[in-house]
Amino acid sequence: MFTTRKIRFALWCKVLATLKKWHSVQLAWQHNYRSRKQLAEMSEHQLKDIGLTRCEQRYEAQKPFWQR
Repeated sequence: MFTTRKIRFALWCKVLATLKKWHSVQLAWQHNYRSRKQLAEMSEHQLKDIGLTRCEQRYEAQKPFWQR
């Protein structure tokens, strides 16, 4: 039989799990934002070093931060 304490504990576990997932999503979005901003500022020489064309650079840099 479930007690109030067990139910409360289970709810808190779900809340914490949700917060952890949200935090990891937020970190991924921040990474996307920063890396796309850096990509947008790269010179032609830097793009050549990493094997991207200017067109590919623009395509990737213009994506919203929440997209992969």
